[in-house]
Amino acid sequence: MGALSERQQREVDYHRDRAVEYAHLAKKPPYLYPVTAPRWCFKWWNAYWVMLRKADRLDLLGKAVLVIGCGFGDDTLQLAYFGAAISAIDISAETVEIARARAKASAVPADFAIAPAEQLPYADQTFDLVYLPDVVHHLDIGAALREVRRVLKPGGAVLDNEPYTHSWLQAVRQSRLVRELVYPRMLRRIYQTDKPYITADERKLDQRDLQQIDEILPITDRQYFLLVLGRLTRWEYQGIFDRLILKLPFTGHFLAGRVVFSSRCPSR
Repeated sequence: MGALSERQQREVDYHRDRAVEYAHLAKKPPYLYPVTAPRWCFKWWNAYWVMLRKADRLDLLGKAVLVIGCGFGDDTLQLAYFGAAISAIDISAETVEIARARAKASAVPADFAIAPAEQLPYADQTFDLVYLPDVVHHLDIGAALREVRRVLKPGGAVLDNEPYTHSWLQAVRQSRLVRELVYPRMLRRIYQTDKPYITADERKLDQRDLQQIDEILPITDRQYFLLVLGRLTRWEYQGIFDRLILKLPFTGHFLAGRVVFSSRCPSR
């Protein structure tokens, strides 16, 4: 990697420590159930399952796929199950080593690299799909998405799954009452820890970020998730009720806590 920005270096430092904590995952098989489960078990209210279903429908056999922010490798190995030729990057060398070990143990010939999303080490028009699993909210969105567009083949696809909040709702979240009184009381209930996996510089995407992304890589579809789940409760099946409510006109745009969207690289 070249010189990193201060923000990028903080991400590297944070994930170096996290990789030490999760070093045991190097010997743990990937979580493949979302791609191996019977069709009738599909969790249509779960954003991660929905994103994988969208990838499956792209018929990835033999296609070149890039995973940005590969983490400990689950997304990479799930997409390899569809027969894709996988490249994967992460800014954290220690994280990549864990992902690489898991891929080797699973006999998956994925190509891993250490690089920031804003400086992808790939030639123009290389990939049929760029997969962004919960990573864009850590990035310089404009710089990263322009790089994604550069490495996509004409007509290539983008799939992204991100925490989301409308700017009006975020203003409420940042109010003194919520910030100092409500949130500290909810922290352990929602995250089951006093130190959730939140880095110093990350922030949820809002409607303005989606507009910026749409201007770089036109968004062709978006689906909203999480109204109560993840905010007030951890009961998984609350996601069903959340999803149904968020299908109503305008509710997702203003009230959702997560968004899954698809983009396409223009053919010209």
